Amino acid sequence: MLHTITSSLLSFGATGILVALFAALMVKRFVKGIITNIIMGGALYIFLDMFHIAHMSWSVTNGIVVALLGVPGTILLALF
Repeated sequence: MLHTITSSLLSFGATGILVALFAALMVKRFVKGIITNIIMGGALYIFLDMFHIAHMSWSVTNGIVVALLGVPGTILLALF
């Protein structure tokens, strides 16, 4: 398996390796932001619901808003 990975990387050349590294870094940056938004926004969402500050009913739309916008999205959901 390692042989096929290294041989496929070597067959692409320097440009292919640079493009793969750039893509990996961009995915890492995007995933890190989404994971942070989910954790922070979700924690605030649970806090607001648990202490009855705002009645929050979980739905798929709310999950998408929390994942994309994080804490500001959770505050918007609590206000509206």
